[in-house]
Amino acid sequence: MNNSRYVDIRGIWIPGDILADRTLSFLEKTVLAVIRALGKNKGCFATDMYLASQLGCTGYEAKLAVTRLCEMGCVSCRRSGDTRILSFIGLPKNPSDLRPDNIIDLLKQ
Repeated sequence: MNNSRYVDIRGIWIPGDILADRTLSFLEKTVLAVIRALGKNKGCFATDMYLASQLGCTGYEAKLAVTRLCEMGCVSCRRSGDTRILSFIGLPKNPSDLRPDNIIDLLKQ
């Protein structure tokens, strides 16, 4: 891509701890690995549509995966102007804290 904010993904390695987590769907595991790889120490600027184009899913599916990862405490999301910055935090802390109604509310934001 010509936009310097994006990095061409030549491949992705999904760490064993992410693969072994039973609370994450395969798409969530992949999105988490991409955010971790692209973010490094500065955070990941990838949009939902960029993630979708790289991972072969819809923008809505990418948005849902990012939202769930934020809800589970795996990723932090902050804004700088119009730009969303995603940062890898870690694996889910307590899956029993997830409530589907919270996820739907987050998607409406």
